[in-house]
Amino acid sequence: MSNPLSALRLALVSLWSSKPASGRVRQVSIKEDTCECHELERKLRAAMDLVRLQQQILDDQETLLGEHRRAFAAALDFLAAVRNGTVL
Repeated sequence: MSNPLSALRLALVSLWSSKPASGRVRQVSIKEDTCECHELERKLRAAMDLVRLQQQILDDQETLLGEHRRAFAAALDFLAAVRNGTVL
């Protein structure tokens, strides 16, 4: 047979374990949550704007690097032609 006090002990342990947690429960305010959501949305939009701006800068830099590569290749071709004596 089971001990009749074990159920009481189990209930007391369960109650004791839940007591600290009950102090951490806070009332939820819809206004606060809405405000927090709007603030989070504002931050996410700002982050996305920053990512878009960085992507535009990266695209511009890649275009500029491509132009510099072509100019550098043309300069090397010109120097090779001067060295070979084909351009005076």
